[in-house]
Amino acid sequence: MNKARKTKEKKIETLKKQLTKFGLAVPGTIRTTYLKCGKPSCVCWKDKNARHGPYYFWDRKVNGNLSSKSITKQMMPLLKKWIDNRKGSERLFSEMLKLGQAIASDLVETEKNSG
Repeated sequence: MNKARKTKEKKIETLKKQLTKFGLAVPGTIRTTYLKCGKPSCVCWKDKNARHGPYYFWDRKVNGNLSSKSITKQMMPLLKKWIDNRKGSERLFSEMLKLGQAIASDLVETEKNSG
């Protein structure tokens, strides 16, 4: 096994260890919004700065469709942490895939040149 391959495999092992440190991971984003109420006489209908809120929503795709769930302000930090966990784990996994592809390509080339 050559030195470059050994280095890549060692990096993959390091990434695998880092991947296990992530907790629950969920897709989506957190959205904060201010809304108009149902009373046309309310000032919120005339003045955007007087709208009601903030209201918090967890947006994500479910079966290919956008889904939004209203969440409390208290729930927001926990969901944000889970969303960040997903982003971090996807970043690490993407790096692992690139390294794996490089190792596989090197092996194919080595096999092709030796045969």
